[in-house]
Amino acid sequence: MRTASGCRSSPGTLRAQQELLQQRRAIEENRRDGWKQHYADSRKAACNAQQYQKLSSEKTFQNSIDSYMRRQIEKRKSTDILRRRTELAVLLHEEESHCQAELMEKVQDSKSNRMKEIRDRVELLRQARVRQQEQIVSQKLQDVWKRDSHELREAKSKQIDMETAKAWGDQISIRKQSEEEERMIEGQLVQNMQREVHLAAERDDLKQKEEREKMKDLAEVWQDQCASLKRHDEQMRLLQQQERECLLQLSKLNDMEEQRKKLEDLETRKELGRNLMTQHAAHIRRRNRQVQEGLEFDRQLLEKVHQIEQESVRQQNLQKERARTSAAHMKESMEDRLRIEKQRENEIDRLDKEEAKLYWQKRDLEWRTEEDARRHLVNEVIGDLREQLKEKVQANRQAQREIEQGKEEVVAMMRLSEMEKQKQLDNIASSQTHRRTELDAQMRELELKQQREKQGESEDRRREESDQRNYDDFLARETAKLGEGGRSQSGAIN
Repeated sequence: MRTASGCRSSPGTLRAQQELLQQRRAIEENRRDGWKQHYADSRKAACNAQQYQKLSSEKTFQNSIDSYMRRQIEKRKSTDILRRRTELAVLLHEEESHCQAELMEKVQDSKSNRMKEIRDRVELLRQARVRQQEQIVSQKLQDVWKRDSHELREAKSKQIDMETAKAWGDQISIRKQSEEEERMIEGQLVQNMQREVHLAAERDDLKQKEEREKMKDLAEVWQDQCASLKRHDEQMRLLQQQERECLLQLSKLNDMEEQRKKLEDLETRKELGRNLMTQHAAHIRRRNRQVQEGLEFDRQLLEKVHQIEQESVRQQNLQKERARTSAAHMKESMEDRLRIEKQRENEIDRLDKEEAKLYWQKRDLEWRTEEDARRHLVNEVIGDLREQLKEKVQANRQAQREIEQGKEEVVAMMRLSEMEKQKQLDNIASSQTHRRTELDAQMRELELKQQREKQGESEDRRREESDQRNYDDFLARETAKLGEGGRSQSGAIN
């Protein structure tokens, strides 16, 4: 029964163990998840705190303010530059249009008026010649019709031909004269255009020379700013070196003071742990040696202080000089006391017990008094030197901040100079491009005008030649008609 019940109960026990194991695993997983979540939350909180501290720091605030101010300044400058460029472009376009209109008006007015006058004059002359020729021809025809002499008709015909040739010769001379005048006018226009182009080139050269002078001045200012920046860097390096020296001296003073305190503590422990000795002479000798060691240490300490003061004697004022003098005087007094103590140590051997006891009491009082005074003086000297070094470090750091501020101002000025230089270069390039475009347009316009004038001249010449041929044909026909009419009349008379 027990076995059966045990067999029946074993699956439940295993199931309970498995459930317990699963519960433990679930608890461990929950705990692990909780720790992971807690670690992630802690890390996130630390990162947020660090980020918040970084964002809320004065440096970040100052950097944000500086970047915002720089962006505002750059935005204002870009807006001003765009506005100025727009205004200059509008003014330049208006001036160019005005100049072009004036030039075209002057050229067209002068040329059109002159050409119109010449053409009107030529037309009037031609009409007068034609009317005169028609009158002459009609008069001659009438005379021919009145006369029936063949020789007379031939003579009259020759005279008419001569007069016609003479009239056409006069027209040809007038036309040549008008063409010569037109060529002179065109030559004057070309010369005026070339003179204007030359003057514009001279103005451009003068402007470029002025721009080069400005660029040269900017380069000199840039060099001065670079030299000033180098001087600031050199001053900063010297001040940092002086600061390191001052901090090193302060560290040496602290080390010497620590050594002195350790020595005093050691002597105090030795004095407390020492039993009452019956031999006052030996006690006095040991005490004398301790005093001598203290004096020697103080002398070495003052020697080091004196060396430190001698290293910085050129940079100290009158008060520092007095401190150095007092330290040197104390050093000499310490050496005198050390010599006296050695002499007294040599005199101890000649004392008896009672005298040694009395001498011990007297000397112990003197030693304590001198030790207190010496400690007070040494602390005062070290304290004064420490204060001087601290003041020097503070002044050095203040000078470094001022130099850094001056350096930032110089860098800002250099950036402004660079921007001004780039702006001037852009202005020079744009003005040169605009002037070159303007000159090219003027030259093209002049060439087109010359081509149109040549075409007009060739058309006028062809028209005149055609009129001349038509007139010659008309004259030949009329002459032939006159000859035929004369011959028919003579035949009828005969």
